[in-house]
Formats: sequence, C-alpha cells, structure tokens
Amino acid sequence: IYTISAELYNSDAELFYILNDGTSAVTNSIGSYTMDSTVTYSFDAPTDNKTYEVMLYAENANKESATVSLGSIYGGELSITKTSDASEFGFVSGSIIVSRQNADLIPLDVSHTFEEGTAKAGENYKEPDGVVEIPSGETSAIISVVPIFDAADSSDTSLYAYITEGFYSIPSAGVEV
Repeated sequence: IYTISAELYNSDAELFYILNDGTSAVTNSIGSYTMDSTVTYSFDAPTDNKTYEVMLYAENANKESATVSLGSIYGGELSITKTSDASEFGFVSGSIIVSRQNADLIPLDVSHTFEEGTAKAGENYKEPDGVVEIPSGETSAIISVVPIFDAADSSDTSLYAYITEGFYSIPSAGVEV
C-alpha cells in the first residue's frame, strides 16, 4: 500500500493521482477537498512488474490546475546479485547488480545498505552511496564495491549487501561480497 499526503491552500480542489508508465497514464480520483485541509490517501501497490511515475494532480473551481511528481514506484520484486568480488590487489572493484524485470521507461531509485562481516567500511572498502538508479530503458544498475589497499593485512574479508525499503518489493536475502 502506498500513501499520498497533501495540504490544500487558498481554494477547494478535486484531487487525483496519476500513474504514468512512460507510454500511458491512468488518472485515479482521490476526491473533493476543502481549502486548508490535509489529505491522506492510500492505494494498493501495482503488481504488474512495471515502473510508474506517481503524480498528484489538483484542479480548483476556476479550472486552475497543478501537478506535482511524487517519485517512482515499481510493481514487483527487485533482485540483487553479486557478479564479482573485490580485490585490493590490482584494485579490482566488486560488482553487485540490482535488477527489475522490464526495461521500463521510468527510472527507479533503489536504496541499499552494507552490513559488515569481516570487512570494515573505511578500512577494507569505500562505502558506496546508499542509492543507485536503474536508468530509463534499463533493467539493472551496478553497485561497485571499491577495496582499500591495506598491505598490513592480506586476508580475505567479506561484507553483505542488501536492498532496503523503498517504493518496491525487496528480496528476502542479500549477497555476500
């Protein structure tokens, strides 16, 4: 379930939310609301493995309108896969791929986190940003794990990567790198 919240100022309005998949948009009525009110509306998540831009649309009695993009949602479960381990020798980055099912026209931001195993952030690897974007027209994005050269200790270390909560379903397991 996704929830939209909005505050109305200056006039009464009809409110709608729009789901746009890049080729077509479906407008859904939220209802009529009065000036200076706060609106909270929930709707079921799509389950069709498509990415949508979610927009809030308001129109007042004078036919003046406003549209605000609220972000994107994905109607399916993402996947996370390790494609290669990192190595401080030769400075080889490790690769993790996050994927959606289709090469949708709407980009999707995917939040992720690392859990330390024997590898320590800032000591064994550079911790990457916590968000990666799957671009428009693509099914996946790569998260790089960049090792830090530490000649004092050449033993193998590991960490775990997970997709974290966002506007999508997350897999139950992460990957070890």
